[in-house]
Amino acid sequence: LLNRALTLHHQKKFEEADAIYLMVIENDDTNFQANHLHGCILSQKLKHDQAIPYFLKAIKTNPENYEVNNNLGIAYKNLENQVESEKYFNKAIFIDDKNYKAFFNCANLYIDNSKYLNALEYLEIASNVNISFAEAPQRMGEVYQYMFQDDRNTEHLKKSQYWFLQAIERDSDYADAYLMLGMSYLWLGDIAEADKLFKT
Repeated sequence: LLNRALTLHHQKKFEEADAIYLMVIENDDTNFQANHLHGCILSQKLKHDQAIPYFLKAIKTNPENYEVNNNLGIAYKNLENQVESEKYFNKAIFIDDKNYKAFFNCANLYIDNSKYLNALEYLEIASNVNISFAEAPQRMGEVYQYMFQDDRNTEHLKKSQYWFLQAIERDSDYADAYLMLGMSYLWLGDIAEADKLFKT
């Protein structure tokens, strides 16, 4: 049944897959895969509060699983429960500190709560762990812009430029990186360079 459900899940036939996950759970309440994946489908439907009990059942069965800890962190983040979200992201990081996802997700949690220095630390790790992931340096550039908006220190803008260029180096088609780099130039008074980047 699980193999059939996983095939349907990979084919993006989520409703059909979920019906099987529920069938498995009905017969085996502690089944890790069924609880975890049913929780994932509920999260995809933005039913994060309903997903959490299934993630918790999955963690009870397999507490050292990276993905379920990371997914539980995401669910709590979407419910704006910072304490639980941070706890599960950091548990995922403890399980596998060579995976960038939980670092990146926890950094976004810190950004949401204006903990910019914590966010920069985790984003830099995510950026180093996955050197092809353009979104980590992009978010670092954005964080430096948020810091500039708070204190108007132009050094933050210069740092933001460096990180946006890193994002562009990783993905030359990353339109948001050109846009936000242009904003940094605009705030620094270089209208010609900003205009060139907006056109790009």
